[in-house]
Amino acid sequence: MRYELICSDFDNTIRSDARGVTDFTLDVIRRFEALGGKFNLITGRMYYSIKDFARKYGFHGLVGTYQGAAVFDLDTDQMVYCVPLCNSLAIEILELIESLGNHSHVYYGEKFYTNHPNRFTDYYVAYTGTDCVYNGIPNSRFLQETGYDPIKIVVFEDADKIHALQDKVRERFGDRVNTTLSQTTFLEIVHKDVSKGACLRFIADYYGVDIAKTMSFGDATNDNALITAAGMGIAVGNAMQETKAVADYVTDNAEDDGVAKAMLRFCF
Repeated sequence: MRYELICSDFDNTIRSDARGVTDFTLDVIRRFEALGGKFNLITGRMYYSIKDFARKYGFHGLVGTYQGAAVFDLDTDQMVYCVPLCNSLAIEILELIESLGNHSHVYYGEKFYTNHPNRFTDYYVAYTGTDCVYNGIPNSRFLQETGYDPIKIVVFEDADKIHALQDKVRERFGDRVNTTLSQTTFLEIVHKDVSKGACLRFIADYYGVDIAKTMSFGDATNDNALITAAGMGIAVGNAMQETKAVADYVTDNAEDDGVAKAMLRFCF
């Protein structure tokens, strides 16, 4: 087989809001797996947010979560890999975010925390089907009191201001963290060594697959490392321009079965 392992982002890549994951796409994936290939998801979602979707659509084996910061085995629910932010650095980040007046989510274990309800959290909860723990205090203080090493931090800002916010975080923390956008209003902050690309390499090594025989799919800048790490990296047609620019190939939109169409072109 030219490609033995495919890793794909979930939201707006293999799954669209309009159609979910289509039977056509699932059929192509099953055909690929029947030939001996492996198809795994790498998502920004929490594990408990993705696992029901993954099982509904018949996925199994490893799944990358939290932008690749943690990997779980869908068949056992066991975490096999995790690289969190250290507590002291996370507190520094949150103090900056809070001084700028932005809302944040802190992820630890299978829960995420914020201080009070707001429009960004309301949207996130509805979109992901998760529950938020409202702690009633700034997240920097919450981490000081709990000592948690969070898996990731998400900061929210309007789309026309999100890049300026990302620049401020990068200016302050440089290469001490990795920052990417998962949606036009979501700034994701993880450990400097965490990326979906690093997660792909972990999964490939776990299964004993040469990186040259991997393929990946994504739609946003948090997928750029995933796309560039693979033997062939593909952006869906609805991807951000920055993501299309680093892809080896641009396929159709997510809602038009772009992943499946590219697989049919290159994997069979």
